[in-house]
Amino acid sequence: MEMVWLTRTEPGASRQAAQLRERGFNPLVWPVLDIVELDPPGLVQNGQRIDHHDSIEKIVQSSPQLVIALSGHAVRGALSQDLLASAATAKFIAVGDQTASLLGDVASAVVTPTPPTSEGILALPEIAEVNAGNVVWVLAGQGGRELIAQHLFRECGATVVKFELYRRQERTTAPEHPARAIGAVVIGSQQGLAVFGRLWQQMLGARSVPLVVPSSRVAEAARQAGFTEVHTADGADTQAVLEALQDIGT
Repeated sequence: MEMVWLTRTEPGASRQAAQLRERGFNPLVWPVLDIVELDPPGLVQNGQRIDHHDSIEKIVQSSPQLVIALSGHAVRGALSQDLLASAATAKFIAVGDQTASLLGDVASAVVTPTPPTSEGILALPEIAEVNAGNVVWVLAGQGGRELIAQHLFRECGATVVKFELYRRQERTTAPEHPARAIGAVVIGSQQGLAVFGRLWQQMLGARSVPLVVPSSRVAEAARQAGFTEVHTADGADTQAVLEALQDIGT
């Protein structure tokens, strides 16, 4: 059976591999990005980087009205650094169910969007309720999209603090398998797509390999990179990936 290469980061890659294996697939776990926790985190307030040495203690002692978690990595970093103690009364939004589950001990209720994307978050009624008197924390990684933070600051007038809790480190080594043994590739993000593209080129892989991507934005980037068979899943969760792989017939 041809392998399905899972390029997403750990621990999600191994968790997803186990679920796909139960459904008869042959997953190859080889993340193209490693996650490095930032301790202390970087801080960006209203689009401006601030000195965390003077500000982080003051920020975490305040009480935000809303906390938005954009990944499980960010939640794990926030919990390990005990940054959410003052947020017990806040509303919580998480980008997906797995990320929401990690907030179980600090949030009484967590809202998740459909689809599980930044655009899905912006469509939630909780975002429409944000006003100029609110403080919003965004738990995220270094770099990445600023769509949510910019909207809340510029359009809603809120004070937005982005905690950069990790950075992504690109891998330079491809898996020790011939490209012809891989029947499909699951991509987790636009940055992951770029790193995969370089590794796939090292492997002399064909641009016709089926790709499963989590959003139309990543799909467009894949097509621009020359990949000809791109399947857009409804997010990066296993059920969405499974449905896309079944359509491919891998």
